[in-house]
Amino acid sequence: MSDFNIELNENEIAHMSDTNKLNTLLKVAYLNHKILDEHGKIIFGNGDPQAGLCFKLEEHKKILDRHDSIFKWMVGLFTAGIIAAMTAVFNLFRYHKG
Repeated sequence: MSDFNIELNENEIAHMSDTNKLNTLLKVAYLNHKILDEHGKIIFGNGDPQAGLCFKLEEHKKILDRHDSIFKWMVGLFTAGIIAAMTAVFNLFRYHKG
């Protein structure tokens, strides 16, 4: 089914025959169904959930969560290292005053 111009004003619709109005309505309905089907395949995968955008976004979220967790551990270890180094330097100067 090919695309067609849906832009109709009230005068054009008023002058159309009932059969023509029904045919136009059916064309619009089938085109909407086709478009919704395509969107469903893109977003949800339609039968293959691993092909859908939702699944792929969930996988990216899991990867980003892992990276976030690793980054937080690295920041924590770095902070603990800085605190330990500053404590060691402070104790070094405090106990070894000449």
